[in-house]
Amino acid sequence: MDPATCPDCGAELRRGTDEACVVFTCPRCPWRAVTSNLDVPPYDPLRYRVFATADVRGKLLAVRLGLALGQPARAMLAAAAGRAAIAQDVDACEVQRLAQLLAPAGVGVRIEPPFRRPLPAVGPTR
Repeated sequence: MDPATCPDCGAELRRGTDEACVVFTCPRCPWRAVTSNLDVPPYDPLRYRVFATADVRGKLLAVRLGLALGQPARAMLAAAAGRAAIAQDVDACEVQRLAQLLAPAGVGVRIEPPFRRPLPAVGPTR
């Protein structure tokens, strides 16, 4: 059997996603299969390092990071200078959470290894 064809009638299967599931359906008969969608963040096995990026550096970036993350600006100075990650050994869900927290403060993220999922656009600073 070809994996792209229905095992019952041979028609070409349609593939769709529904949250954390991949759904295969046959357009000709009632055959259907549902499996885990391994492309969603909870199934990503990689661990990431997250660095701050912005159009500013130094103390101003440290203040922005501190406000967005609820940390003292002094604790964010190494990250603001690009010498340290703001988070290490984090999963894909945490990468997305951090990006969402930082974007409104005008701070983007650089992720190692490269992140394959969309992240929020960095908003203007106030």
